[in-house]
Amino acid sequence: MFICYKCKKMSEVGEKQNKVITEKRDRTYYNVIVLDLITKEKKFLQYANKDYKILAELKEKGYKVIKDYISKGSEIRKEISVCTKCK
Repeated sequence: MFICYKCKKMSEVGEKQNKVITEKRDRTYYNVIVLDLITKEKKFLQYANKDYKILAELKEKGYKVIKDYISKGSEIRKEISVCTKCK
């Protein structure tokens, strides 16, 4: 059971929530794919901004940088729960 954000009423027993995205924001991600030289496993790391210190620190820790790139996307800023009637 949950309270609907729009009509402010309590939902019925067993009623499913409907999530509605009200706000989004654009993000830029700095992605790095590294190879752990000890275990020989690839790892995917993601950072908020590009910084060359990150690459130097990874090399010091025993990782080999395979690829680094920037990607863009959006993330949910605000999400509300509404009942089936208000959907």
